[in-house]
Amino acid sequence: MKKINRAVITGASSGIGEAFAYNLASQGVNLVIAARRTEQLNQLAKKLTEKFRVSVEVLTLDLNDPEAPGKLLQFATQHGKTVDLLINNAGAGPYRHFIKTPLVDHQKIIQLNLVSLTSLCHLFTEHMLTNKTPAYILNVASVASYQAVPRFAVYCATKSYVRIFSEILSYELKESNVSVSCLCPGGTKTEFLETNNQKASKSGGAFLMTPEKVAAIGLQGMFAKKPVIIPGLFNKLSCWAPRLFPNRFNIIMSEKAMTMAVTEKN
Repeated sequence: MKKINRAVITGASSGIGEAFAYNLASQGVNLVIAARRTEQLNQLAKKLTEKFRVSVEVLTLDLNDPEAPGKLLQFATQHGKTVDLLINNAGAGPYRHFIKTPLVDHQKIIQLNLVSLTSLCHLFTEHMLTNKTPAYILNVASVASYQAVPRFAVYCATKSYVRIFSEILSYELKESNVSVSCLCPGGTKTEFLETNNQKASKSGGAFLMTPEKVAAIGLQGMFAKKPVIIPGLFNKLSCWAPRLFPNRFNIIMSEKAMTMAVTEKN
């Protein structure tokens, strides 16, 4: 791993975010971990500090708050500290018909997945450019960024934004000290399914990757400065296949695939 002294991870209290934290801490990277759940963050910080002897700072933060990105930057850079790596991992997307979901819930998803991520990229890129040392941004999107999936209208749209935005930002910063990558995982064994109104079927569960594997592939691709990273052969195929067929056909097929893989809880 290239020399990274300090990393900021959003959505770090569980799943892929927690796996990122373990992976980086095991390599001696000091961390700032942020999420909404204070208890889980404190427990994780304690484990990482005791096991790897790194510094782990905790910030309870709700990225649905428009002021949250600024608070995170201020916290992470206080007392003249610098950040070499930002991982925008926080994200959500209830699996439910668009019109059956309250508008306020859609607005929260847009704020979290899209607006806050954009703000964090802008704020931390400015910080990293000022430092002039090698730095990285890894935005976590999804294979859904390549697909149009019924019951995932806002989620797919926001993740498509994240992927395209990251690719353009990567190109615009190619001559700078800041490298930008986008990780597009598929189904992963995390609480994302449970908290976003899904339950995996037996067949769907067979294709789930572990968060540790996803995080490891994501970091490896990021340090290789790949603009887009898709972990797993099955996920690569699912992102490539939609390019061969009309969108309407892809929507029908993605609905069939999701119906086989997961069920809508309510």
